[in-house]
Amino acid sequence: MTQERLAARVEMSVPQVSKIENGKQGYRQEALQALAEALNCEPADLLRPPPASWEDELRVYIAKLDSDRAARALRILQTAFGEAA
Repeated sequence: MTQERLAARVEMSVPQVSKIENGKQGYRQEALQALAEALNCEPADLLRPPPASWEDELRVYIAKLDSDRAARALRILQTAFGEAA
């Protein structure tokens, strides 16, 4: 999502969104909540440092799945990478 679209969704200016994203401006809890809602995530997700790699990010998503969905995701990935399931 672009900063322009996000700013419009949370009724902030683009420079405000940019400064918050880059840690150059503080924020209130209400703003954090609105940003998280607009991005379809939890406020805590916005405060965590980014994963070190795409593999780490993938592990984060899979960890949120129930066991059946995690198993399906693993099979899809194994198929995508040409590995036997």
